[in-house]
Amino acid sequence: AFLTFANMTYPKDSTDRWVYVVYLLALNTAMRAGEIWGLKPSDLSRDGRSIQVLRQFNRVTLEMTPTKSKKSRLAPLNDELREELEHLIKTKSIEADETVFMNELRNPVCHENFVKRQF
Repeated sequence: AFLTFANMTYPKDSTDRWVYVVYLLALNTAMRAGEIWGLKPSDLSRDGRSIQVLRQFNRVTLEMTPTKSKKSRLAPLNDELREELEHLIKTKSIEADETVFMNELRNPVCHENFVKRQF
């Protein structure tokens, strides 16, 4: 029900569609918030079935750091999520070394701002 509501609130043609993709990613992969903000296009597997979780955006230092466990892992990537991520990457012209979710200055999303403004 939550994803249906978010999908209607942030339709495919909306400039805020990325918010829906964040929710879809969190609920389908169990990635932590910092890991979501640290996601880069290069983390999507070539076969389109998984995401390699390599880093997190540290909300205190505002830097990329290793994951909480200091280990990389694979998160599942279903067809709907893969299509949404690929569409977002393409429409926003996101380079392989940039984060998928970024602000107007092309910096990673600040978690506190996301919670206050979106969630």
